[in-house]
Formats: sequence, C-alpha cells, structure tokens
Amino acid sequence: MTKIVFLDIDGVISPTESSGHEVLHPERIGHYDEQYYLEAAKKHRQKYNMSYLDSYDMYVVDTCWSTLAMQKIKNLLLATDSKIVMESSWIHSYNEKNMPGLLAMAGLKDFYLDIAYGKDKLDGIIKYLNNHPEVTDFVIIDDEDYWYLAQNYGFYLVQSNDVISDEDCLMAKDILQRRYRFTILDNDIYLWYDDKKILASKYRYSHSSRGKLLLVYQVRIFNKQMIKPAIRILIKQLTKYAYDLNCDDGFVLVANREYFKRIKTDFWFVVGYQRVNINGEFLTNINEAVMVHSEYSPLEKIELWEKMRF
Repeated sequence: MTKIVFLDIDGVISPTESSGHEVLHPERIGHYDEQYYLEAAKKHRQKYNMSYLDSYDMYVVDTCWSTLAMQKIKNLLLATDSKIVMESSWIHSYNEKNMPGLLAMAGLKDFYLDIAYGKDKLDGIIKYLNNHPEVTDFVIIDDEDYWYLAQNYGFYLVQSNDVISDEDCLMAKDILQRRYRFTILDNDIYLWYDDKKILASKYRYSHSSRGKLLLVYQVRIFNKQMIKPAIRILIKQLTKYAYDLNCDDGFVLVANREYFKRIKTDFWFVVGYQRVNINGEFLTNINEAVMVHSEYSPLEKIELWEKMRF
C-alpha cells in the first residue's frame, strides 16, 4: 500500500501573496548576498550529490519558504504514512537527481518519492497514477487549478490559499484516511464523514444558452463544526460531477450565504449574494447565495441574473 501527496511548492510551502511568515533565515530577507549563496549552493550540491542548485533558489528557500508550512506537511506525511510526489513548476529545474537535495532544505527529503512528469500538472498526475497501481490513496495539494484537476479528481484536490493551512492539512489527512465519501440517490447528493451523513442536497439539470448545467440546491449541513470543509469538499466534487455528466455550462450551487464565507474561489468561480431568478425557473430566497462555476464567463452570468432579480 502506497499513499501519495502530490505536492506543489508555490502557494503551498512558499506563500504567494502574504508576508511575515517564519522562514529559515529571516535576517537575510531583502539582502541577497550573491557570493555567500554561490558558496552555500556549491557546498549543498556536493553534500547531496546534486548536479544543479541555483544560488538564488537557495536564497528563496531561506527567505520565502514558510517553516510552519514545512512542518505542517511533515506532520501530515508522518500521520498518514505518505510519500511526496512533486507536481510543482519547480520540477522543470530540479529533476529526480536534484529534487531530494532541494527538499532537504525544507526537512522533507526523507519523504520524497518521485516526480509526476507530464505536459502539464494534470497529465503528470494521470500518467503517474496509471503507471503506479500500487498507489492506494492520494491527495493533490495545490493553490491553483488551471489544469482541470478538480474536473478529473474532485475532492482529492485540496486547494490552499496563499500557503497551506491547518484546515488544508486536516482535509488532506481525512482524504488519505478515506473518511469522506459521496453517494448519489435519485436527485439527492449526500456527503458522509466516518459513515455519518454531514451534508445533503438536491440536484437537477437546467439549461442555458451555453448548454446543460447542473443545479444544486437545498443544501443542508448537519454538523456545524464541518460547514467549511463540507462546502469545500462539495464544490470540488461538483466540479467533477458537472464534467462527468457533460454539463457544458458547469454548475450552479445555491446555499445559505453563510456557507460561502471565507471560501477561496478562482477565476472559474463567482459568488453572488443578491436574490436572483436562475434562468427564469429557479428563484433563490433572501438567505441564499449563488456560486457559479463555468468555463465561460461566470461573472457575466451573475450580472445577467442580477438584472432578473426580484
């Protein structure tokens, strides 16, 4: 049995938006000493038998990578007996020979297993899983989804926001330990956690000028402590369901507006808090918000619906 964490670096270990995180060498922030790092990189290459280590990359690890994020990932790997397969843009500079030395600076070398090579992240992960049937459980930790990861793997994508959080790690741990599962019965979607129902919703198909869309509504969450992870899990899984069910125009999720608080969205998503009439056939109530996921223009769609609001 092999458990895998497909791991990104930027936006997971290395914050992309915020500052002030604890780093390995805070005293060097903003002061790139080229001579020092040329010598340090040379010694590190020799120690770990690396053929390549850019001196400025070493400076980035020292001054940008979050030590707390490194420790969180290490704790996740220890708790789940998992290994790292890299799917980061860093793999274009650091191959199998050099990646262990790079991760050594983050204290993660002993957990490194392999690299998921492909024409993009999705292709790399698909190829890796196809070529390694011994992998029994996996999770993808990445801050972005430009590569249709959720369309293909649903809630197995844990999408961080700037840097990995405790919530992200707990979700990844629960996924690796198979604590979440979905069932669909007639027009109902259920999410279970440790075989206890934590979410239920209705769904049906609707149509727009773009094609078929998946409409999900009457969302109920039965454990208040799990509202945010349940909604995050649901959003990723609906992305996959809409794709699998050939919904050309994605999905629309109607739920209590409180459920959407502090939920990260990217350019495929938009949330509207006004009361709207969806395609002239579904009227939201005053306490609900609408999340649109579409490959076209979700913002344009929300604006259109707002013109039809009651």
